[in-house]
Formats: sequence, C-alpha cells, structure tokens
Amino acid sequence: MPAATATDVVEGDTCNVTVTGEQTNAGSYTATATALSNANYALPEKATQAFTIGKKTVGLTWANTSFTYDGKAHMPAATATDVVEGDTCNVTVTGEQTDAGSHTATAKALSNANYALPEANTQAFTIEARPVIVKARSASKVYGKKDPVLTAKVSGLADGESAELIRYALNREVGEDAGEYAITASGDAVQGNYIVTYQGAALTIREKTVRSPKVKVRVTGLTYDGRAKQPAVTVTAGKTVIPAGEYKVVYTDNVLPGEATVTVSDVPGGNYAVGEASTTFPIAKSVFALTAKAEGKNALAYVWDKACGAQGYDLYFSRCGSNGKMELYKTVKASKQSLTVTGLKSGVSYKAKVKAWRKVNGKKVYLAASPMVHTYTGGRSNAHTNGKSLKVNVKRLTLKVGKTGKIVAKVRKLYPKLTLNAHVKSLRYFSTDKSVARVNGTGTITAKGKGTCRIIVVTPDGISRKIRVTVRE
Repeated sequence: MPAATATDVVEGDTCNVTVTGEQTNAGSYTATATALSNANYALPEKATQAFTIGKKTVGLTWANTSFTYDGKAHMPAATATDVVEGDTCNVTVTGEQTDAGSHTATAKALSNANYALPEANTQAFTIEARPVIVKARSASKVYGKKDPVLTAKVSGLADGESAELIRYALNREVGEDAGEYAITASGDAVQGNYIVTYQGAALTIREKTVRSPKVKVRVTGLTYDGRAKQPAVTVTAGKTVIPAGEYKVVYTDNVLPGEATVTVSDVPGGNYAVGEASTTFPIAKSVFALTAKAEGKNALAYVWDKACGAQGYDLYFSRCGSNGKMELYKTVKASKQSLTVTGLKSGVSYKAKVKAWRKVNGKKVYLAASPMVHTYTGGRSNAHTNGKSLKVNVKRLTLKVGKTGKIVAKVRKLYPKLTLNAHVKSLRYFSTDKSVARVNGTGTITAKGKGTCRIIVVTPDGISRKIRVTVRE
C-alpha cells in the first residue's frame, strides 16, 4: 500500500501517519490514513488514497518446437518465468496443428491474474513430414507367361492411415528371357504429410519346364554312304517350337543302315528346361547298279558297281518263276565286283541280286543292294529279249530344292521284234540318296535337300545309266 507523510507540521514536531489497506494482488485499491503519532495534530477529512498494484509481466520459455507427423495434433508448451517465489502461473497456449509444415503457437492466457503476458507471446514450430518407404515386392513368372501384377509394401505410415495415400508407379527392366530384371518404384519425394523413399526389387523369369518334348527328324530318305547321319531335328512342346540353342542333340547308331536314334537333352541357362527325349529315324541301304550279260547260251556274266564300305558281296540267284526264295549263290571279297554263273539252261530267264556287306561285331551287316535283274541266257526266249542299249536325255542335272526335272529314257532291244522281259517294268528308277532327290516310276525327279546324288535308270536285264543330280537351296 502507499505510505503517507504528514505535512504542515510545526518545525521540530514529529508526526507519523498510520495507513491501513495493505494489498497483495494486482488491482485498484484505497489506502486510508487512520492515525497520527502526535496528538497535537488531526487527520484531514480526506484521509484516503487510491492506489494500484500492476500485473507483473512474465517471461516465456518454449519447449517442444519440432515434431514429426503422426496424425495427431501438436503444439509447443510454454512456461512462465520471472514468477514470484511461491506463485503458480500456468500458460495457456493455442495454435495446435496436425499437418506437416511451419506453424505458430500463441500464449493466450495465464492462470494467475497477477501476471501479464509479454508482447512477444508467439513461437514458431514445425511438424516434419513423416518418412515412409515404398518397397517393391519381388515377383516371378515362367518364361512365356504374362507378367504378374507388380506390388509394393508401404511402411512407416501413421497409425490408422491407408497406403492409398501414397502414389507411386512400379516398372520393370525390359526383357523376356529367363533371368532377373530390376523392378523400380518411383513417385514424388514429398506427398502431403509424408516424405517418401523408394526401394526396388527383382522380377525373376524362370525356365519353362518341358518334361516330355516331341522330337521330329526334319530330313527323310537318308541313305547309307559310310558317313554319320545327323539330320536336323525339331523339338516341340505342344504347338511351341523349342529353339535349337535350348537343347543338345546326340546321335547313336547313325552310320550303318537300320534304325538310328537321336536324343535331345537340356542345355542349362536357357528359357526352357528341356526333358530328355528320343526318336528314331531310318537309314536305308544304298543302291548300286548291277549289269547282266548273256555269255553264250548257258552262262550269265554279272558286273556291279563298288559299294561304299563293303567288305564283300553276296550274289543271290535263281531261275525266274521259281516259287522259292532266291538263294545265296556265292560270296566274294570286296576286291571282286563281277561273277559269271555257268551251266544254265538256254533261253531261260534268271533273276539275280547283289548285296554288299561288312562285318560289325562279328555279324554280317548289309550296306547296299542292287536292283533285281531278269536276264535271258542266249539273249532271248521265243517271245522275249534282253536289252541292247539304254539312252537318256541328260547326264547331269542341277535343281533347286522343291523343283523337278524329267528323265527321258529309251531302251534298244537286242532282238527288236521281241518284247522285253515282262517280269518287271521296262524302265525302273532308283535314287542313291532320297534325302537329296527322289524319283518316281516315270522318271520325274523332285529335289528334296541340298547335296548330290545319282539317279539310276535300269532295264529289266540290268542295263543302266546314272544321272548326277545336284540340288541347291
């Protein structure tokens, strides 16, 4: 409360004033002079005095001015400073915020009326964007199939918030062969209340398993020539043709006439895991010319071409019209390519055939055979004759695959008024390699595959001509 001092006091006197109305809290009050220490004096009629206790301005200390977005409201807290010891003075703050960004909080009120807020009653604060991670999920598929839908996991979101808040794109490295391809996640780095980091993964394309592939030999008509046969193959799984680099090919028993085997198996590291599979293909005996000539009335002389790889030849012989099979007449070594059969009946037709052979593991294997020839001893019978000569219109022929050519052949008879032996056709045609060229019964040649072969034209009694055929692609 205010103090009062008496005035107009005689010099030398002492007159102290007693004042009442003492106050503590801030506010407007009245103090009253209630007594004087000197009885010689009296208080005036107006013995009061208005007075005020002003509010004390506090200082402010701010705490927690930085937050990370969590979907909840935040603001800093303020503490009043310069408060009288023993007093309590709490600060009411407004301006709480939820979203990420820069904000301002304001100290709005004090819990103690004796105090006042300072003019600087605001505080800047921030709510940082919350970090989240978009991580692509690993994926896989089988070669040849459609890509799976690419997905990602969003982690770090505030409680109760959906991953749909984060927008992103998923793409993968280009390629369709078996292997690994990078999956990338991308999008804006800042999205609303979040700051986004992106992590990739991998798409694995696995080999397609082909457990029971079908193997097909693409070349037919293979004929023995002493060399290993390795025809190209096509491997399929249903309607799908497996590329050649996906499998390895092994041939067995593919030199001698008979049934050869081709086996395919997987080559690791490709687009297909090819199961082992096999098929067979035939290798035909080769053909060579056999010529017969009547030696007088009671003998026939046979001469034949050399057969590839032969260690010997068997001549099969019998009289035409006999019901039994032709019997082995004689075996000769490979160095001999002729044989004369004597002691025959004159004017009779005899049939003969030569087979070339070699021994494999101690057993005789036939490699080639001549056409069967029907020849009259003495050159004729009462009604039929042997041939004298054979002419053809071409000696060499070059064709492209798929094209055709024509052989025109003419037989000159030994006895023009008689007919040729009627046991077989007057002209027969044979190909030494049907994978290169085929020939029909009228002499039309069809080119089948790149290479060289011979077409043999044969009369009933074995007069022959050979036409060299070259086929180009």
